[in-house]
Amino acid sequence: AIQSAQKEGRPVARTWGPTAESPRLLRIDHAMVRGLEVENFQVVDIPGSDHSGLVFDIAPSPIPESDAARPS
Repeated sequence: AIQSAQKEGRPVARTWGPTAESPRLLRIDHAMVRGLEVENFQVVDIPGSDHSGLVFDIAPSPIPESDAARPS
């Protein structure tokens, strides 16, 4: 989410607070992907949780031309 937010020029939202009702204080929730690109994401409330949820739209990463030319 950090790289995606930076690419889009928007702030990275905080996702954790000490209680479900408290403000979010830290960015501690992450999603790691390999071979995929994050096209969009949003931080959503999860009722009753001290964490916010992360929802991602992902797609396969483009294959570099040098790799696409290799026989499989």
